[in-house]
Amino acid sequence: MRGHFLVQKYIQGPGLLSACGHFLPKEIGKIILVADSIVMPLIFDKLKDSVVDAKLELIPWNFGGECCEEEIEEVNQFSLKKEIQAIAGAGGGKALDTARMAANLRKIPMISIPTVAATNAATSSLAAIYSKDHVYKYPVKIGRCPDLVLADTEIIANAPVRYLVAGMGDALSTLYEGEAMKAAGKKTVHGTDCNETALMFSKLAHDTVMEKGYLAKISAERHGVIPALEDVIEAILFLSEAGAEGGGGTAIPHGLHAAFTILPEIKEVFHGERVAFGILVQFILEKRSLDEFLGMQRFYGKVGLPMTLKDLRIIDRVEEKILDVANKACEPGRYVHNMPFVITEKSLFDAIMVADALGHEFLGSDK
Repeated sequence: MRGHFLVQKYIQGPGLLSACGHFLPKEIGKIILVADSIVMPLIFDKLKDSVVDAKLELIPWNFGGECCEEEIEEVNQFSLKKEIQAIAGAGGGKALDTARMAANLRKIPMISIPTVAATNAATSSLAAIYSKDHVYKYPVKIGRCPDLVLADTEIIANAPVRYLVAGMGDALSTLYEGEAMKAAGKKTVHGTDCNETALMFSKLAHDTVMEKGYLAKISAERHGVIPALEDVIEAILFLSEAGAEGGGGTAIPHGLHAAFTILPEIKEVFHGERVAFGILVQFILEKRSLDEFLGMQRFYGKVGLPMTLKDLRIIDRVEEKILDVANKACEPGRYVHNMPFVITEKSLFDAIMVADALGHEFLGSDK
């Protein structure tokens, strides 16, 4: 069992939810569990038994699937009506962000229960707000990390492996975005300087994923929990977010991730997959060596991260759509402007198209 305290409390290990009662705040009487129809049956009984042991009451809330203003307000009103004293979110980033936002509105504790390691949202102090039809709208600074994070690695290992691979993409980006922001003298989303300690967390997350990511993928494909998988889950959920909170982590990859959401087909592509493609685009604009670019492609090929626009489901009217994405990403105040050089719609468009071409060349496929 692993514990960290940069968030209020981070606990990770196999079978954790069946025995997490002693980690739960004893002063809380009622907890609402925000989870969708897939996640709820996976964890509710396990968590309920632990909650009963802690003399707490657990009330389910069926999450609709989108972290939007309407859903957040429904959870908020339900929690008021039921006199809830804490809100738990379980699942992926959107369920966690919905719980995070509702708990913030009420100023009550938030418990984060990631059932996938697809992003670092489980430990974040930020929430990403979308429209009901999945278009990214804006981030919200909550001002505090979750009060408790419970990462049951058995549950995460049994999730579809694509989630874990996407999380690797999200974790890898934190180092490159943080380094770029520090070089540019940009502030973090909290208005603080990008600091070296946070970048060390980002580098540790990056190096762990690069070294152990393939082993972790093989372990997850077989629904087993080996040390490499534990390390990669920790790198995604905890280390990369610790790096992002104080080291930046918002440049081209996350700027492109948000801009890509204007395309309807992107709804089927995970956050970390969009971010991973953005790393390749940033490499081109930073004039990194071809060897470094090819090295990242080789890793992507082994674990299954996207390296072409086709991988992102963009297959028709490609240039027209990418021009729209580049224009959206380059709007004033967007993350792509956190680079230490000027990014224009044209330079971003060109870099996206070159990254795509190199991806097709690496894969040996026709466009």
